[in-house]
Amino acid sequence: MLAVLLLFVPAQADAALSGETIRPGDRGEEVEELQEALKQEGFHSGKTDGVYGSVTTSSVKAFQKYEGLVPDGVAGENTVEKLS
Repeated sequence: MLAVLLLFVPAQADAALSGETIRPGDRGEEVEELQEALKQEGFHSGKTDGVYGSVTTSSVKAFQKYEGLVPDGVAGENTVEKLS
């Protein structure tokens, strides 16, 4: 039963990232999910604190550049799609 429940955890994390654009200055659960997703991909070494500050912005820009996206530091639809 536990193994079945664990299969749904990544889907829940992805669902949180499928919402609105997340920008520098934002705070909250969506930012934490973004930071975790970036950390899992090897692009975020900072805290998972729910604050979209300079470290998260740099992490997003590095991920965007790696994925061939415009490195603007804003986690919009294309960035989130690549992270999901």
